Amino acid sequence: MNKRIVEVAPKSSMGKALSYLAGQWPKLLIFLDHPELQLDTNLVENDIRPFVVGRKNWLFSGCPQGATASAGFYSLIQNAKISGIDPYSYLRDLFKSWERNRGHLRQRVTTILRKGGLLGAYIRSS
Repeated sequence: MNKRIVEVAPKSSMGKALSYLAGQWPKLLIFLDHPELQLDTNLVENDIRPFVVGRKNWLFSGCPQGATASAGFYSLIQNAKISGIDPYSYLRDLFKSWERNRGHLRQRVTTILRKGGLLGAYIRSS
């Protein structure tokens, strides 16, 4: 590669490509030193796909509050999935808890959020 860089005009397409490759070369070699790293981003892409679909759906939520509520549910569901918790069970238990504590809902949610979020509270109580 280094030999080829000097043979090619730096402003040409090939020269620009080789210069870019030379700058990225150390990053490419990381995979040789750390075989446990994934060569692709499929896992991340699969994790964010529901948010991309949701973003398209939120355009038709009817009002900003509806879009915010929908985005909140997507966040709760995806975080439950990532944590290995059945989203249906998590939401069912969450709503039952809110129903039991209706009088103290605002205070309870504020307390739970300060202690690491709704999901963290659910994991600790399970």
